[in-house]
Amino acid sequence: MIRKIVTASIFLLTLYISGPACDLERLAYQVSPWNDIEQPIFLKKSDLSNIPVIASDSSHSYDVLHYYLYLNLPMQDNYFEGSMTMTFEVVDDSIDEVSLDMVHMTAQSVILDGYPATFTQSDSSITVDLDDYHYAFDTLILTIYYHDSTTNRGYYYYPRNAYTFAEPRDARWWFPCFDEPWDKATSEIFVTVPEDYYVCSNGFLESVYHNPYDQTRTYHWENGDPIATYLISFIAMRYYALWEDYYVMPAGDTIPLLNMVFVEDSALAAYDFEHVPDMMQIFSQLFYPYPFNKYGQGAVSPFPYGAMEHQTMTTMNRNWISGTRESEVGLAHELAHMWWGDFVTLADWRHMWLNEGFATYGSGIFLEQFYSHEDFMEKMLHWRDIYIDHGNQYGHAPIYDPAYLFSVRVYFKGAWVLHMLRGLIGDNVFYNGLHSYASQFGYGNADTWDFIDVMETESGEELDWFFDQWVFGQAHPIYHYSWNYSGSGPYDVHLDIHQVQTAAPAFRMPITIRIYSGTNEYDFEVENQFEYQSYDFNVAAEPDSLALDPDNWILKEDSELTSEEGWQPVLPDRVELLKPYPNPFNGSVNISFAIEGSSRELTIDIYDIMGRKVKTLADENYEPGYYVITWDGRGDRDSDLSSGAYFVLMRSGEYSQTKKILYIR
Repeated sequence: MIRKIVTASIFLLTLYISGPACDLERLAYQVSPWNDIEQPIFLKKSDLSNIPVIASDSSHSYDVLHYYLYLNLPMQDNYFEGSMTMTFEVVDDSIDEVSLDMVHMTAQSVILDGYPATFTQSDSSITVDLDDYHYAFDTLILTIYYHDSTTNRGYYYYPRNAYTFAEPRDARWWFPCFDEPWDKATSEIFVTVPEDYYVCSNGFLESVYHNPYDQTRTYHWENGDPIATYLISFIAMRYYALWEDYYVMPAGDTIPLLNMVFVEDSALAAYDFEHVPDMMQIFSQLFYPYPFNKYGQGAVSPFPYGAMEHQTMTTMNRNWISGTRESEVGLAHELAHMWWGDFVTLADWRHMWLNEGFATYGSGIFLEQFYSHEDFMEKMLHWRDIYIDHGNQYGHAPIYDPAYLFSVRVYFKGAWVLHMLRGLIGDNVFYNGLHSYASQFGYGNADTWDFIDVMETESGEELDWFFDQWVFGQAHPIYHYSWNYSGSGPYDVHLDIHQVQTAAPAFRMPITIRIYSGTNEYDFEVENQFEYQSYDFNVAAEPDSLALDPDNWILKEDSELTSEEGWQPVLPDRVELLKPYPNPFNGSVNISFAIEGSSRELTIDIYDIMGRKVKTLADENYEPGYYVITWDGRGDRDSDLSSGAYFVLMRSGEYSQTKKILYIR
């Protein structure tokens, strides 16, 4: 725990009141993902219908090095004017023009390396003629002067506060830029406002200049760390309270925590924000040392969402301030974004779960470390239930390349993917992996495969099977299970598990089976990967109950099946050939079958597409149970077989069943 530098009695280090307190009407709904209301954070943040997702490896002729923004905000209506100066390096072999994203704004003039330049402007972009060819590694400076009357997109004006909000692609609505997340650059911003307003932004406050002739102030904020365009932002506010808290690093240095709220909210906010330094300590210890020179929080109104993780300066909805800390998990979520989204930024929008899933799980980790494991699991199970309800209502889809960036599954299933990975590889490896991931990709960009590579290196395990089903696949396992026991000590326990989900094939997951006997508990680790699977255990004391995954490391639904006698077999009541796995296969394929009832004579043969038998896998008597036979793709007498379709034919008396498999050499 960190000792507070500023006590509650003197927390208002700076309190500026330029007029009577003004209490704007709060929004009628709570826009927090952390309360019981399910829908508001999944409202569409920006219309993407006409903007295709662009991959981070798409061609781009130049690399932005620095954005220098100057904005004049009269704060009388929604008009603003300004200039954007971009220092950039040529990447292509030669270019004679550059195009930037620019929507709705009107360009007045363009200057290139100190000289006027010609340009053309469309509805969505501006193209500047470079007047000659420029070559790789040439560095140029381009300035665009522009103005606009905002439509409350990108830049949002209200009489008491104005702010920017650009995720995912609305930076182009308030300054010309290359508006994709993988071209990060340093930045600085000058904002001129009437003198009764204060301006917060990314980085640190370099200077404030008072202009006595027109009674304005110009705030100069400088950000020396690479930043994505959607994270560049500012807040301008009047009738405000402004104060600093601090996070003290292990070496004794401090990180300032700047807070700006409406003055009438200041006492409530001081209570709500009190644990932010503790959050920073927890994340710095478990993830990576805090990577920026400040953190800040500004509460604005109206604001149609919960909050936005602008680099070093989160913008939040004023109704997160309640004096009850009911949005504390939301504060932790936005702070966690400083690592996952801002320090390590997604390569492109297909990988949104790397931002939102990571920040969501980070807020859960805060609960676990600061409060208790029980509080953490209560929140995880709450998120699980929301995700399951959402899937039941709207269907399932992968969390990679989502149709909607801000869906329930991206946030909550994304968090569960990290939780399951942690359970699979262990706490030490998991947190060491997060540290390595931050170290390798900090101040840059990463995609899902980068994260997989880091975790495979850290764990020494091949993890494609895990991510294939949980990130690139959809849905989750639904387990039906039944068990019984026999004997008089030790006791033989038999367990049947049936995966019954229809939106996805059988999941491969290790499962803890816990058998209870009075105060005794017996844990067994089993591998489960087929639609039907049976297990047998021995315990010393007479069992009274059994649980699958009792510590909740798996995103799942499960139900124990019972009959009047207390035992209901899960396996088929006849012989059944189950789904081969994997299919298609390269190397080997598992062919499984189940027998219920009496023993059976059974044969399993492989046939090619011409109907010729190429391999006999089984021809004998089998007792009731579950069986797996592995075929290596070779024929009788170990002969080579070509790639193509084959058929598995199982016969037992008059019963026969066929499954098609695809062999790829």
